[in-house]
Amino acid sequence: MHRRHSIIRNNRLEHRVSWINIDASSVPNDIRTMTLTNKFIAELVFDANRLGLLDTYQKRRVLERAVATIRDLRETIGMPSGPGRDRVLDIHTLALSIENGWHSEEEVRDAFLRAAGMIRDLHIILSSKTEISFVVSAE
Repeated sequence: MHRRHSIIRNNRLEHRVSWINIDASSVPNDIRTMTLTNKFIAELVFDANRLGLLDTYQKRRVLERAVATIRDLRETIGMPSGPGRDRVLDIHTLALSIENGWHSEEEVRDAFLRAAGMIRDLHIILSSKTEISFVVSAE
């Protein structure tokens, strides 16, 4: 990692670069995790925009990784998977059937972007330390 400094000397703009060495072991785990999560969100959006360059195996693997990430984040914040329709299950089903050619590129792209949005939302909840509680109706 480097930091760029600009200095004006004798009416000329000079750039100096100073190098900063960061030992990865000195960075707290939550900061490293946030960085990896943000990188994965960016990867999902990037892949959604270049979907034609990915083969079916790559598409499936990225979506399966997204599903695992969403489930891990949900578990971390204490969000149970409940009854009813779950978008993660829809994404996982789509991922498993990509290689069969049952879905259009538009549907796959939507799944990539939906997964990125879900990971982003869960990541915001996790990093803000927001407490979530669920109320079960007595009916």
